Amino acid sequence: EAMEEKQVTIEGITHKLPAPFVVLATQNPIEQEGTYPLPEAQMDRFLMKMSMGYPDRAEEKAILARRKLRGQDEHVVEQVTSPKKVVAMQKALETVHVDPAILSYIIEIVQRTREDHRVING
Repeated sequence: EAMEEKQVTIEGITHKLPAPFVVLATQNPIEQEGTYPLPEAQMDRFLMKMSMGYPDRAEEKAILARRKLRGQDEHVVEQVTSPKKVVAMQKALETVHVDPAILSYIIEIVQRTREDHRVING
């Protein structure tokens, strides 16, 4: 509902989602009970798939050590744009003409990065 209709319904009440709206999803391994491959109609809604794996011992130790710092976060994230500006940029992109030959060239570059052994994540 969120991806198709840009709204969610909770206990019979429909809520419109703000623009821009981004969906992040997780997927359990296919071998887990109750996990099924997504239908093609849903797969084309996702831009990418990442497999993160597990942290090594040192990384897990660092994660556990950081638990003491919760609530003491000194990192400040500076806002560089606004939702309104993002929507305006998305609309501006729709007006840009790209020649089919350029689109084919872009696809060729992307495909080659996926086939090249020197590219880890293409």
